[in-house]
Amino acid sequence: MDCGGLELPVAVFGSMVRHAEREGAREAVGLLAGELRRGRAVARQAVPLESLGGTRFFLVDPYSQFLGERFVHQQGQEIIGVYHSHPGGAATLSQLDRALAAPWTCAHLIMAPDDVAPDTWLVRGWVHSAGGMRQVPIDITQAGGACHQEPAPPRS
Repeated sequence: MDCGGLELPVAVFGSMVRHAEREGAREAVGLLAGELRRGRAVARQAVPLESLGGTRFFLVDPYSQFLGERFVHQQGQEIIGVYHSHPGGAATLSQLDRALAAPWTCAHLIMAPDDVAPDTWLVRGWVHSAGGMRQVPIDITQAGGACHQEPAPPRS
């Protein structure tokens, strides 16, 4: 997906933050559902996924990913992004993040607590380009959005 930036409604960003806060020290991961409009990705929904990883990485439960992707498509939307948190680090791509992002053509958002302002989260985004990953602007807007509240259930 070639986009010049991402529009992230404050309600969707809030859902992402609440998901990350529920995970605590573990990395949260989810999908962003939305659409491409005039060269920009527009988020409409955050879809939390179940992570089998720990505090230094995420590993999406395959069944949770299946359910999340199916949910997005049933809503008539596209997967415009994948987000995850770095609860003990910075809002930047690690080498592992870059490797895991390779098969995905959507935006990749990393969120992390702000060291300077307590109770504040930073978010940054990247997309694939000819020279690798390039950072794109994220505009947090007052436009509406929704959240698929709970992560898809893990396999029984």
